[in-house]
Amino acid sequence: MQREEQLKWSALIFEETRKYTNEELVRMSIEYAKKGRLAPITPVVAPVCSPEEAMKDANWSDRGIFTPTQDPVYGELIVAQAQHKMTESPIRTKWVCRPVGYDNEHIYLKYLGWKPSKLKELKEKGII
Repeated sequence: MQREEQLKWSALIFEETRKYTNEELVRMSIEYAKKGRLAPITPVVAPVCSPEEAMKDANWSDRGIFTPTQDPVYGELIVAQAQHKMTESPIRTKWVCRPVGYDNEHIYLKYLGWKPSKLKELKEKGII
């Protein structure tokens, strides 16, 4: 289905599905799979989870998908890891996203060849 077609139907689908809980929608999907027009089929359905619910889910917890890490900018964070688990390569976090402009000073000094005094002067004038 093309994007335009999806957008056309999404409001109607949202309006109808918001009448039910996650559990009701899952149950209805399974019932339809057993008795509906296309029966018998095997649906792959799951309730929609909030980020907090996903982080507490035993399936993800057992795999170590959400792991705490210490970031020099943001402090302690919980980050999502790759969803596959290799037997010989442990999951690790190399870095967490830095804020925009975090490395500017390093770039100015190393790659543009500016002196620290020039950088200080430009900061004082509010240019950078």
